[in-house]
Amino acid sequence: MSSTPGRRYAMLVFKVDVEEVGDGFVVTCPDIPVLHHTIDSLWDACSVRPILAEQSGVPDDLVWLQIRARTGALTVISDVHPLHRVSFHTVIRPAHPAFDRSKLLFDYALTALRHEADHASSQERAPAHVKFILSFLNGTKVPLPRSGGWTLQQVIDDTRQTGDLSAWIRTRLTGLPASEAQWYTPVISLQAATFSPEAKAVRRRS
Repeated sequence: MSSTPGRRYAMLVFKVDVEEVGDGFVVTCPDIPVLHHTIDSLWDACSVRPILAEQSGVPDDLVWLQIRARTGALTVISDVHPLHRVSFHTVIRPAHPAFDRSKLLFDYALTALRHEADHASSQERAPAHVKFILSFLNGTKVPLPRSGGWTLQQVIDDTRQTGDLSAWIRTRLTGLPASEAQWYTPVISLQAATFSPEAKAVRRRS
C-alpha cells in the first residue's frame, strides 16, 4: 500500500529488534508484541515494513524503521527512510582492546552500502552520496569526508575487487597507499550514512 493522493498521514517511526536464532533471524517490535517475523538474512529486516504498515493502518511508504540487530559480538543499528532516501547504518564492536576484529565491522558496513546501492538501482534513482563517521577506542570521532560526500556508486565500484572498505577508508583518511596506511587505534564504531538527492525534503515524526 502506498500513500493515497489527497489523504494526509503522519510518518510513523518503529523501533524493531533483530535477534540471531539458529540459521536465521527473528524480528520483533516493542510497539506490536504479537510481531514475530522470521528472516534469512540480517539485511532482510526491512521486509517487516508492510506488516507494520498493515497493523497500523498506514501506507508502507510512511513507515520509518529504526533497526537494532545483534549478530555475534557486533551490533548493527540501521535508521532507514521508507523509500531509502536517507539511511544510517552503524556497526559497533565491543570497546575492548582484546577484541581485534575491526575488519569484520567494515565488512558489515560495506554489505549495508551494497544493499542500499542495489535498492537504488532497482528503483532507478539518482545516485546517493555517502558519508562516514568513525569512532575510535581512544574516544576520537572523525567524519569522512569532513564536508560533502562520495557517491555511493564510487564506493561500491572502488571496493568491488578487494571487498576491503577498511583499506579504502584508511587511504582517504591518511592520504597514504593502502599498504602503508594503518589504524593508529582500533575503530569501535563505523556509521555509513547515505543521502539521495531527494533527502532535503525528508521529514519524519517520532
